[in-house]
Amino acid sequence: MRGFSIKILPHHGGLGDEAHPLIVTENDYNHPVISIIMPSYGHARFVGAAVRSVLAQTFTDWELVIVDDCSPDQSLSVLREFDDPRIRLSVNERNLGAYATEQRALEMTRHDLVAVLNSDDLWSPEKLAVQAAALQEHPAASFCFVRGWVVDGDGKVDEADDVHGDWPVGLADYRPWLVVENRILASGVVFRRAGLRFATNAHYSGDWMALLEASNRGPGIGVADRLTQWRIHGSNSFTRSPKQVAEEIAVREAIRARDWPADCRAGLGRNALNLFTLYLQTGQRARALALATQVVRTYPEKAVALRRVLLGFMPQSVLQKRLPWTDSLANLPAAGPFTIN
Repeated sequence: MRGFSIKILPHHGGLGDEAHPLIVTENDYNHPVISIIMPSYGHARFVGAAVRSVLAQTFTDWELVIVDDCSPDQSLSVLREFDDPRIRLSVNERNLGAYATEQRALEMTRHDLVAVLNSDDLWSPEKLAVQAAALQEHPAASFCFVRGWVVDGDGKVDEADDVHGDWPVGLADYRPWLVVENRILASGVVFRRAGLRFATNAHYSGDWMALLEASNRGPGIGVADRLTQWRIHGSNSFTRSPKQVAEEIAVREAIRARDWPADCRAGLGRNALNLFTLYLQTGQRARALALATQVVRTYPEKAVALRRVLLGFMPQSVLQKRLPWTDSLANLPAAGPFTIN
């Protein structure tokens, strides 16, 4: 393991070069020092910009814990160019995977607020300041997230791709939405550390499960401002693949296995319908049909539920034409099991 010390004054600029007037220090928020965790793997092209977006924060009372997961490229060389005492770098002895690395970084943190920044994403300079203020104002909240933009490998923003949909902002119980899917960007969240964990056997959905568990500890705060950038490119882990689908099925089964508040009923119906469809797509007809009663009973739009359930009784040749991915997902790898606390 290698640590390093750094002595660079933060640049109070944006994702570009414009100065930002908001300067927030520890004393302004009753010492809510923030630990930032950054799992690093194979993002030599992007990781320097990610770290510089931390150095540019107007909120300056943070520590940045970077854990590199045996990157095969020049990521470590890029990271070792930084010199600031708030940054600590560690290297896994062997490749652990994304969320095992994130959990290891979490265990190295020293403060009560924990932000996540993936090594290929970016922050606007006021992001941490806004979230520190929101969490100070709402002490019962277990997490705070900002909205963001999708950008490509060259940093071009895709304003047509709104990953957040119609999700609410402000202080809210996000479980009715999270039991269906996750539309919160991993790099947009600051968690309260108490109870926080990442499933070390997850590869794609660890942030979704961490948010579900955080929502069981208290409400979340959604900030309307788009203060993070999620980079989609050829070498990140967000791809639709048999491994990703297998993990999604395991997460959705973990959601089914738990009791949820009454206002999650419609969301649980949507989760059941999504799971039903995934089982059909992956050739698991018997498991799909075992969900049919729950889908019809709980999905809020009965006609939609009935039409989907009827697909389960169609011949395989017809089913393959109606649902994509059936051939390529016929033999899924193992995933999970997961438990949501």
